[in-house]
Amino acid sequence: FVISEEQGLFRFHPPTLQFTSVGLLACPTGGSTPTSMAVDRYGIAWIRYRDGSLWKVSTKDLSCEPTKFVSPAEGQPFSKFGMGFSTSSKGGSNEQLFLSDSATGFGIAKLDITTFKINYVGPFTGDLSGKAAELTGTGDGKLFGFFVTAPAQVAEITKGTGEVASPKPLSNTFAGNAWAFSFYAGDFYVYTSSESTGGVPR
Repeated sequence: FVISEEQGLFRFHPPTLQFTSVGLLACPTGGSTPTSMAVDRYGIAWIRYRDGSLWKVSTKDLSCEPTKFVSPAEGQPFSKFGMGFSTSSKGGSNEQLFLSDSATGFGIAKLDITTFKINYVGPFTGDLSGKAAELTGTGDGKLFGFFVTAPAQVAEITKGTGEVASPKPLSNTFAGNAWAFSFYAGDFYVYTSSESTGGVPR
């Protein structure tokens, strides 16, 4: 699933490379628009809005449920973030929600989805120190980031420290003004958008 600034939720089918519109979100955010999303194994989309609120949205009927998440103040670490779920072990069903700070380049943290407390893990390392990233987990319990560099890079992230391993530049791939990242059946998928696409992923 990917989401647009225009409140559209899209389903992506990797075998056919097709996007299908699920519908428009109607969470009562007072006009605030979505900035990041992670989908858990139960089909619930966790969506951060520009006002700092975090909502749980059903990917089936688009019903919205507010959370008790309180965003850090504007300009503070994790006041803006990318996010992604990763299982605690290979083939496991227990998953954690990781945040990548895009406000100050502070690195990664885990969000306790029971207390909604942000637990800092550590900074990104090497040439990707201070960079923003969108996150995704894999079936073997690993965490990867799509790093917003020029060109963009994909790298594994050590979940206990934030250390970055084996970054791979993606030739001629640039994030544009919006981006997303996912993993399916052994492959990574990168989604980018520019002003010319009208906010629709490509």
